Amino acid sequence: MLCQRLTLAGLLLLKSGEKMFQHKQVQELAELKAITTEVGRVYKTPDGAFPSITTILGRLSRDDINKWRKRVGEETADKISRTSSSRGTRIHKM
Repeated sequence: MLCQRLTLAGLLLLKSGEKMFQHKQVQELAELKAITTEVGRVYKTPDGAFPSITTILGRLSRDDINKWRKRVGEETADKISRTSSSRGTRIHKM
């Protein structure tokens, strides 16, 4: 069973192929060091090293993304995608 935490924006759980993201409100963000590795960008935090969301999404195939869109519905998927994209852009501008 593989569990991996992504502390910037929430919690990503990977268990036996099940993928779930739970948003977790963060009051303050600690200063992070980003390192680009052969497998993608990793953020060093006081709790350990964690992959960027772009690195995680890059590992998903187009089929995986389409399955998610079908499961949640196109309208919901579009809304989540727009919100996430805007949030990511704001974080990168900080």
